Amino acid sequence: MTAPVPDPLAALTAAHPSRTAIIEGDRRLSYAEFNALVNRYANLLVSLGVRAGTKVTWCGRNSTEVVALIAALRKAGAIGVPLNYRLSPEEAAYVVGNADSAIVLFDAEQAAQLELAAREVEGVGSWLAFRCATGGVPEWASDLDAGAAASPDTEPSAAGDDPAAGTAMFYTSGTTGKPKGVVRGQPDPEIVIGLVTEIGYQPEDVYLTTGPLYHSGPMSFMLIVQQMGGTVVVMRDFDPERWLELVEKHRVTATFSAPTPIRRVLDLPDEVIAARDLSSLRRFIANAAPWPFELKRRYVEKIGDGSLFEVYGSTELGVDTILRP
Repeated sequence: MTAPVPDPLAALTAAHPSRTAIIEGDRRLSYAEFNALVNRYANLLVSLGVRAGTKVTWCGRNSTEVVALIAALRKAGAIGVPLNYRLSPEEAAYVVGNADSAIVLFDAEQAAQLELAAREVEGVGSWLAFRCATGGVPEWASDLDAGAAASPDTEPSAAGDDPAAGTAMFYTSGTTGKPKGVVRGQPDPEIVIGLVTEIGYQPEDVYLTTGPLYHSGPMSFMLIVQQMGGTVVVMRDFDPERWLELVEKHRVTATFSAPTPIRRVLDLPDEVIAARDLSSLRRFIANAAPWPFELKRRYVEKIGDGSLFEVYGSTELGVDTILRP
């Protein structure tokens, strides 16, 4: 019998327990601390019946908790279903029901968005809210972090783990009808190695979450950096001047962005951009919408040459083509 492949986060934690895994504001977690949080989440999910193929929807703006839940769902063998926190309550209810979600995890500030789904969607066994310190726990939900605090931080046993069950289900934008769920299987190792080699990711990379993690692009490229042992810097809400500050402060080397955020950066006064040291940025992935040539020219002019990689892909297939700097 072939020995099971160790979870990449667990392996990194064993090798580099004190390395910084995640930064959000003044909060820093080492790989040992981050992996312990992930395990508590994963063990709680397993105790609630999550197994390979179980659909678990999650919703929330970028946060340490969201990054940890993405990893916890993998460890529990679930199919994570990211939910766009900008959807209307009706749209959110459609996705939760259409996905056959067994559990819904959500940032407490999204309670108003999900209350309709909680009332109308059948089949959801548990509604679990996180980051409840400010908004409180809705009466129709439970406190995820309280449950996780009482769970063990040991590596979970993902009973029935099945690599063929898929790893995540992303919903398309719905431009030709209602959004459609696309199940992603286990990535082809040769394709991942090719992508990493072509772009040149390194274990020391520092990734900034420029885009929302419910989108497959920002999430996938973050996971590449994380699973190589890099650091994730969480930006909860995009602000162009704050973006420049974080790149300089944390010596950010990698990120992913749609055209709109970087356009907002480049629209800042030249002296604001020039005042920041952006020389660490080596792997900027451009995608999610067409990048006009003029925008790419401005990026090279104001931020630098040699770091802008443009990729082409789809929700269904992932990245298919890379355009070098």
